[in-house]
Amino acid sequence: MMWHMDEIRQKLREGSVSGGPWGHRGPAALERIERGLGVELGQQLRAFVLRVGNLRIDPFSIIVAGDDAGKRSALTETHGLWKRNAALEACKAVQVMAHAGELYLYYPENEHVSAYDALRPVPGEETLSWESFKLFLDWVVNEAETMMRDPEYPFTS
Repeated sequence: MMWHMDEIRQKLREGSVSGGPWGHRGPAALERIERGLGVELGQQLRAFVLRVGNLRIDPFSIIVAGDDAGKRSALTETHGLWKRNAALEACKAVQVMAHAGELYLYYPENEHVSAYDALRPVPGEETLSWESFKLFLDWVVNEAETMMRDPEYPFTS
């Protein structure tokens, strides 16, 4: 999967997207998330936490490992989500992104990512879905590239 980060870095250098990795990453970050949530992340998200941590591809921000302050990470966001939604806790859905009124949740059991209306994140009522974390990253990059090319999009002006 991590050849994919090389592709993203190339797109950043070319200017087709802007942003980059930030915050914590590595074994300690992975252990904190897995221990805190009581779940073993799948291979692709584990590799992301170990090598990348978090990724901003404007206007998206994939927050998994968090920052030095520890105020916002998959751990903190997922705990808040689970307190409000027992069904998502039962299936161990992990929040990896929130954007434009949608929550993007990763399912460790099958490594799928699904998007939900943030006000009603109910399994079975997904607005978008990807078969893997890698496909989700591809979508984020493609959406960001499309926005960067759109002269009407406010982020590019």
